[in-house]
Amino acid sequence: METTPGNASRNVVEAELRGKKYTFLEPGLDELSLFESHIKSKRLEMYLVAAKSVPSDEKQEMVQQILKTSLDEDTIAAELSTIEGVRYMLYLCLRKNEDVELDNMSDIIDLSNLSEATAILDGIGAEDVNPPQAETVDA
Repeated sequence: METTPGNASRNVVEAELRGKKYTFLEPGLDELSLFESHIKSKRLEMYLVAAKSVPSDEKQEMVQQILKTSLDEDTIAAELSTIEGVRYMLYLCLRKNEDVELDNMSDIIDLSNLSEATAILDGIGAEDVNPPQAETVDA
């Protein structure tokens, strides 16, 4: 059992994906904070690519605005409905597993088991394949 400040007891679900058992940790404040940072990084990256001809002072002002802006619940939900958002949140919930890295998420989850993995993440579970058994642990 792991204890980290700011996180109460969270559900843990064991599920098999591609023939291997994984532990999914329910997202807590740490994961949501990392997810928010990830969204801001992606936005910043897209802005900097698109703003090559923007004067430096304007660019800096926009960068500061992107970094200062907090994301509301609707924005986070919208990001979670994208493939990149799902991929990153699943990574955050699986990252405590020994062999899970962001770069190898497609080796674990692809279109054939994406709905199963997101159902597990949502706490619904997939009825037909490996229904998860939830237990509560301190994380």
